[in-house]
Amino acid sequence: MRLTLRNSNFRLILLALFLSQVDAVDQFGLYSLTNLMYPDTGFWVLLFVAAAVVSLVLFSLIAGVAVDRMDKRRLLIMSLIAQIMLSAVVAYLIATARFAWWQVMAVEFVRFPIWAVKVTAI
Repeated sequence: MRLTLRNSNFRLILLALFLSQVDAVDQFGLYSLTNLMYPDTGFWVLLFVAAAVVSLVLFSLIAGVAVDRMDKRRLLIMSLIAQIMLSAVVAYLIATARFAWWQVMAVEFVRFPIWAVKVTAI
């Protein structure tokens, strides 16, 4: 186990996997609060998932080309930093209870291009 942890690439992938789980918890918390905020929950969750899928379809090819042409390690680190910043914004919005439907849509639209870069770089 010690030999594995000494490898810097393995530590980077382990950090990426941990931060991916933080992002998933962040996303589930946002959906749960949306359930409390809006009475017609099914429609809003469908709308948020549609925004995520549209952004994923639009930016997946761009992410693939960027990963092929740029340093994968640098792209992975940049995507993790962007993911941390997005999670901090979501945590602030949840803590202050100031989020609206358009903010959730914006978060979902930004979250999946970051995810596409990260998954392609790994």
